Amino acid sequence: MPARIAAALGTFARRASSDSGSAQASAATGEVCRGALSRPRAAASGVPRVLSISLGGPGSDYDDSGAPAEALCRAANDRGSSNADAATAPATRALCRAPKSRLVSSLPSRIAISDQDAPATPQDVDTAFIERALRAAGELPPGLRVARVDVRPLALQGFISDVARCRISYAAESDCHDDGGSQMASLRPSVIVKCTASGAESYAAGVECDAYRTEATFFAVLAEVVAVSSPDCLLVVADADDARYCYVLEDLDERPGLYFVPQAEGAGEKECLAVAVGLAELHAPRWRWDAPLPAWVLPLTANRLRNPAAAVSEYWQAFSASTYQTELPPTSQRAFERVAARAATLAAALDQGPRTLLHGDARGDNLFFGDAASPGGVVFLDWQLVCSGIGAFDLAWFVSTSVRVPCEARDRRVVEAYWNALTSHASGRVPKERYSLEACWRDYLLGCATSMALFVLAPKFLPAGKRVEKPKEYAQLAEMVSRSAATVACVGADTVAFERLV
Repeated sequence: MPARIAAALGTFARRASSDSGSAQASAATGEVCRGALSRPRAAASGVPRVLSISLGGPGSDYDDSGAPAEALCRAANDRGSSNADAATAPATRALCRAPKSRLVSSLPSRIAISDQDAPATPQDVDTAFIERALRAAGELPPGLRVARVDVRPLALQGFISDVARCRISYAAESDCHDDGGSQMASLRPSVIVKCTASGAESYAAGVECDAYRTEATFFAVLAEVVAVSSPDCLLVVADADDARYCYVLEDLDERPGLYFVPQAEGAGEKECLAVAVGLAELHAPRWRWDAPLPAWVLPLTANRLRNPAAAVSEYWQAFSASTYQTELPPTSQRAFERVAARAATLAAALDQGPRTLLHGDARGDNLFFGDAASPGGVVFLDWQLVCSGIGAFDLAWFVSTSVRVPCEARDRRVVEAYWNALTSHASGRVPKERYSLEACWRDYLLGCATSMALFVLAPKFLPAGKRVEKPKEYAQLAEMVSRSAATVACVGADTVAFERLV
């Protein structure tokens, strides 16, 4: 990972260990990790040297026993390497001081180091880069090469990333006697390439949200230990000089049985119930009543762009004067005004009571459905906003942005499905007698209010004056603002007491 990632995670680690009031936080860095560093493996030709890191297998509780590789590196080096033997200490130090670019692969959890810069845009991706990604992931057999890559931007782009599909053509190496036909048939026909945003405003917002580092950390540390499904990550290239990132990901269009519901069309109750089950599987094993999650998993409110009080304080004036607000129906405008007036109280409520690991951006365009092997059949994409907070926020974010018509009766059914899955989870961390359905519904209302409050940032991500220049992007964002406000008004999240019941 780039020095920026290492420095950030090292800072979080030092914060945790200096917090004398939290034994758990200290353990996250004092003990650092019960996982172990293995000796560097010999690299095959054309494949970067790999330092393998054990973070526990699927189902292990990473937040009790695991820590990011960089936190382990820095803590071990600072303490004279009490957790790494003499043979691994030099490699550990090399990882922490590695050159400006790093390659991070998560199949399995590992970090590969390279001097290669991150492509600035998907259009900069070439055959050599895709071949390097496939070889780093162990997916391109000897004797075969990438002959051609056809890069096509996806019709639906992210707000802080540029995304493209790369169709791949393969060929046998010139000195290979086998044409490789049988092997080629089993190789990936395409991958998704995701780069940091090329637009100045979007890029700045992504950096300020720390979105790019966060997703790289997710694939390096969390992807294999959370129970929910996500795309395979073949490679992440991170350029420490200018914080440019490029991810090479599985193309979920090629995974059998999956289907996608465009956010613009709106999800149905079937999808809402599926997401409720999937989110419960993400939240329950890492539910915390008192002890914090690892120090590097920051609370939702720690980022001012995700803190309703900070967002409203800084952006309410611009938002309220923009067409994002002025073109809303009067009931929605009033809902915004009521929540904005109590944003500080709302933010305080978010920092009280039990919290868990959040996806942070579980909306329609970041989900696929129909995976028989995944909880609820849901595959979660776009892990750029991972944080800790009230579990029902994730559910509220999905429903309030991804369903076209608000309906309190439907929302109550969805919340009950989430609550049932959460409180019946095998981990036993959320017993019904301790977390009532009423408390869950209140958390959902707080999540709806928070979701809406954060949309005061809309002019920052896409100024309303650019609606002519970027009509599709503006329409998408304006629709999310409208849906969120309509949901808040429908379920009464603008008038409820901003306090938790647990």
